[in-house]
Amino acid sequence: MSDNRVRFAYYDVNGGKVTTAFRLLGERNDPKRVVEYACSFCSPLDRFEKPKGRLIATNRLNCERTVKSVVLDLEYGDNTNPIYKQIITNLSSHIYTSLPRQVKWLNN
Repeated sequence: MSDNRVRFAYYDVNGGKVTTAFRLLGERNDPKRVVEYACSFCSPLDRFEKPKGRLIATNRLNCERTVKSVVLDLEYGDNTNPIYKQIITNLSSHIYTSLPRQVKWLNN
């Protein structure tokens, strides 16, 4: 992942789905890399649609007001734990702790 391509990860939060768009910044093979990310949320009462979640998350990733960033320590050359998997695993803890509010779905 040497370029700034947008990648996606999906998480379960309180019974709903969170789509996360992220991109890896910085120099290739640098052990400390900045990851920019943004999320979209789908209530368990709604039908989860990947394209719609990707669009919302990407729009938020490209907006200065809604994008978040985190510096991650990455290990290169480990075939059992590739970079993409390391990023998704590390982002999961940030997704749960950095949400703008505790995600609670409304029952209508």
